[in-house]
Amino acid sequence: MHVWSERQEAEFAAFGEFRNAPLCPFGMNRPKGRLGAKTIQMQRDWLASVYGSWTTPLHKLRMAGDDMTVALFIFPRMLHERLAFALARDAAAKNLGVGEGALTRFEVDQIRWVKSLLDPDTGWLTQMPHLAERLVPVTTTDGEVIISDADITRVRADWKGACAAARAAYVEMKASNLKHVKVSRDPHESVRPILLMDNPLSALATLCRGLERDMAGLDPEPLAYASRDAFIIGMLTQVGFRKGTVEAMEVDDIFYDETRGKWCLRVPAKRFKNGQAGPYFGTGPGRRHHYERDLLDSHGLYAAIEHYLKAGRRRILGGCETSALFVVNPYERCGLRQQQYSWCEKGRMTTAYLGRLVHGIIGKYLRHDPEAGAGIPGITSFPGHAIRHILATGVLKQAVNGSKSATDAWQLAADAIQDGVRTVRAYVQYLPRDRQDELLALLKRGLING
Repeated sequence: MHVWSERQEAEFAAFGEFRNAPLCPFGMNRPKGRLGAKTIQMQRDWLASVYGSWTTPLHKLRMAGDDMTVALFIFPRMLHERLAFALARDAAAKNLGVGEGALTRFEVDQIRWVKSLLDPDTGWLTQMPHLAERLVPVTTTDGEVIISDADITRVRADWKGACAAARAAYVEMKASNLKHVKVSRDPHESVRPILLMDNPLSALATLCRGLERDMAGLDPEPLAYASRDAFIIGMLTQVGFRKGTVEAMEVDDIFYDETRGKWCLRVPAKRFKNGQAGPYFGTGPGRRHHYERDLLDSHGLYAAIEHYLKAGRRRILGGCETSALFVVNPYERCGLRQQQYSWCEKGRMTTAYLGRLVHGIIGKYLRHDPEAGAGIPGITSFPGHAIRHILATGVLKQAVNGSKSATDAWQLAADAIQDGVRTVRAYVQYLPRDRQDELLALLKRGLING
């Protein structure tokens, strides 16, 4: 249900203002920290999906689109119906029997967001009792009553008490269903052969060398796109940005330092998923407000940057004006279902476009071809986000092999992808072979020499 009424849009806008406005609405309390634009958009997309599942003829509920309101979460049975519908749809998509589907971890994790709306002190829904006036009775196609007039009267009479009871029910709902969620695919699966290499960064170097080689001798039109692609890949192999950050980057986020002869990034923290209060950017007076990094001139990156910014970008845009750093032909179809992000103006490269682009480039230069002996065994292609896994693991292995202290190694790996040490702990599984010599020395000292 992507198209909302004016009232529904205003309702969600009020939530966004509650979480992110410089001044909290009078008489209300809110939790610490702000929500990034991407997080707000994800919550709206999920809410649109919930509204759609409640109103679709495929579901047993009898509800109209105009009746949709966040206040319906005061009744845990409504979210239960959403989970039941998701389960049935998963079973139908896989041609399984009734009740044989599975829930995703994402679906169950959304219970946490709903629960936060009902916090007794800082919950937005708890502090919006007037939304109870928007509640209507809900029945099913076979006559079962899900929400009765008596239920609505009860919650209107004691809104805070109803919120507390619903919050307790959601705690139990999440705990009960979390044990049975579908096991997701291993995010490292597509790049595991690279992560197990002694130097995973060598795979990224192979990727960049291929792009540099294919830029030679091109005509101006294809050279414009080739320099853009080499710039993107070369940058990602050094900084590991997420797609959303790349999409949001502006032309002013990169500059050439004449004194040191280096291309440098200076990207505002607001362009990052964890820029508001993430472990890399910190919180409080000492937090980083910008991401600052010098780029290495590796495998023709500087040449690609210079050509793209001086001629390629302008040629791709064809007269269109945008402040975006990475652009597409404004008349090219980007394949987006619906433009919902405020920064996706005409000509800006979107995350959807970037995802397909990087996936294709990686498949071209790293796909294993046994007959030609090219590529990396076990690799076909992988999403751009996996570059972050390779970068963090590669830095971690280089730090360990370079006799750095354990603390330094983990922190360097975390810094490589603008995240916290807790995040990169997942890569410990790829280190045993790198620590083998030290392990054998310890065993020899204890078992043999001792």
